[in-house]
Amino acid sequence: MPTFLVGEYVFIVLALLSFYHAFSNSRLHAFTWVMTFVVGTANDVIFMALPSVDNFWQAQATIMLTPRLPLYIPCVYNLFMYWPVVTSWRSDLSLLGKSAFAGILGCLLYAPYDMIGVKFLWWTWHDTYAGLRYRFFGVPMGSTLWTLTFVWAFSLLINSTTKEQRNIGFGRMLFSTVTSALFSTPLMMAVMGVIQLVGTEGLPSLPCFTSCFSLFVGIIAWDYIYRKDSIRGFTKDSLATFAMRFYVYSLVAIGLFGTPENHVSTGLHQRIGPCRVEQFDIITQTTQYEFLCPSEFTAVWDFSCTDVPSASSGPVEWYTVCGTPHDNQQLWLGVLFSILVVALRLATLGGTRLSESKTQKSNPKL
Repeated sequence: MPTFLVGEYVFIVLALLSFYHAFSNSRLHAFTWVMTFVVGTANDVIFMALPSVDNFWQAQATIMLTPRLPLYIPCVYNLFMYWPVVTSWRSDLSLLGKSAFAGILGCLLYAPYDMIGVKFLWWTWHDTYAGLRYRFFGVPMGSTLWTLTFVWAFSLLINSTTKEQRNIGFGRMLFSTVTSALFSTPLMMAVMGVIQLVGTEGLPSLPCFTSCFSLFVGIIAWDYIYRKDSIRGFTKDSLATFAMRFYVYSLVAIGLFGTPENHVSTGLHQRIGPCRVEQFDIITQTTQYEFLCPSEFTAVWDFSCTDVPSASSGPVEWYTVCGTPHDNQQLWLGVLFSILVVALRLATLGGTRLSESKTQKSNPKL
């Protein structure tokens, strides 16, 4: 199965579904839909522009916006930012509760994509960057923690600046645009910096993630315990349910029928050069190796299907890498499916559909 090609267009289709959902609901939904692309793409561009966090390289897709940014990547941001935020609106949780819920759901939607993407060469990571040191199934804990805190920050800023007003005015829309675009990434980085204080070696690791995840669960639990008289649960959204099932079933199919050892990725990757050239990272305050060393790297891919690139004439950044078999496919599939099941359950929460008039009466903000 050409998993990357399938995945690319799955996300484009999902973006079209969310477009229809947003623009058939309200001005607030449509605004949020647009902002997921603005804030998400800005985050990717910022990370690629800053040398200290320029640590990932996307595979070459059929539609590329730049040599390093495929069109489908903004659609991925739309998936794990738009649906969690609008799903949280269908609840009676507090501002902090909704943001915590959105962060958790965004993380659970992204983690299976992260597992599949790194294994099937949809992108490659820097081999020795300290912030990516601790991983599960090839996925850096820093990536998982990033999605948890980034979606939380985006939801918090969008909800607090729009006041969840269904027919949001232009002035408030402009204020929300500036605030969300400028502060989503810095707020995420600030929170990650604090959370990393409980991490192994002060780096993104399992203790960091479990602490942050538990905190968000605690916030939601507090809402249900101390605001139980005002919590009615989630209302139903049939299109959201369809979109989430389409996403989950697509990843299940890719996970089941994809063969990572048959995958090859030719494109931009970490530069190959002299071995053990040290480089100091100001963010993690650690030393890493600037170049990939073909004889010492620890990635989940190799050069078994191609010649090892030579850096005799200078660093090389465009080359071919080869996929490798699963170490334990049953365990990998078990974890993948478990996360997808939980994500689908949260994304499709809902009871009896409420009429528009009843919804407006009970919660004027929606």
